[in-house]
Amino acid sequence: MRPALILAASLFLPTPAFAASVDVVMSGLDNPRGLAFAPDGALYVTEAGRGGASPCISMRGIAACYGPTGAVSRLHRGRQERVVEGLPSIADAAGTETGGPNDISFQGNVGYVTIGFAGVAPAMRSEFGAAGKVFGHLLRLNPGGTWQVVADVSAHEQATNPAGGPIETNPFAVLAEPGARLVTDAAGNSLLRVAADGSITTVATFLSRPFAATDAVPTGFARGPDGAIYLGQLTGVPFADGAANIFRIAPGGCD
Repeated sequence: MRPALILAASLFLPTPAFAASVDVVMSGLDNPRGLAFAPDGALYVTEAGRGGASPCISMRGIAACYGPTGAVSRLHRGRQERVVEGLPSIADAAGTETGGPNDISFQGNVGYVTIGFAGVAPAMRSEFGAAGKVFGHLLRLNPGGTWQVVADVSAHEQATNPAGGPIETNPFAVLAEPGARLVTDAAGNSLLRVAADGSITTVATFLSRPFAATDAVPTGFARGPDGAIYLGQLTGVPFADGAANIFRIAPGGCD
C-alpha cells in the first residue's frame, strides 16, 4: 500500500480511549495561588485567604474587607500542614476578588512570598492600620516558618508609576534568583527587580491595548533556557479574545 493510502486508511481506524487519572495532592486550601518546591522536595502553596469582617474599603465599587486569613501550606513526606498563618487577606463577601499571598519561590532554603493587594491603589493600605503594612510587600520565609519583610513593592508603584495610567498595585508572581528577586506587579503593569538590600528597579512595563480596551495585567513568568524571561498576561476586563500576549524579556529589552 502506498504511503498516502496508508494514511487514508488510518483515519478510519478506531481511536483508543485514554482515561484521565487525577489524584488529590493537597486539600482544604483557602484560595490557593502559587506553588513551588523547596530543595528538600517539599511542596509549598500560597493561600490568598478569604478576607474577614473589617476594616473594609471599596474595591471597584464592591466592599472588600480585611482578615488575617492568608497562609502558606506545605506538603512534605505525605504530611500537609500550614507553616505560616495570619497573613493579610482582603476579599469581597462573595469571595470573587481576593488579595493576599500570591506566589512563592525559593533560593536555597529561603522562600520569597508576594502579598498582593487586589489591584487597589497603594495609598488605600493605610485604611487597615498596622495590618495594612504587609499588603503589597515581598516577604522572606525562613526555615521554621518565621517571616520578615524584604521590600515594599507597592510603594514603587506609588512613587514611580512605571507604566503610567492609574496608580494600582497587586504584586503577583515572584522568581528568586541569586542576588535578586523578580516580581510582577499585575495591576501596576510592570516587571520589577528587588535587590538583596530591598531596593527596587523597573525591568519592563506592559502597556494596555487601546484596540481591545483591556489592561495589560502581567502575571506568571519563568526564565527560559536561553536566559530570557518569558511572561504571560491575564489582561483585564472585558477579557477580549486575542488580547493576551507572551513576552520575551532579554537583558537588553523586550521582544
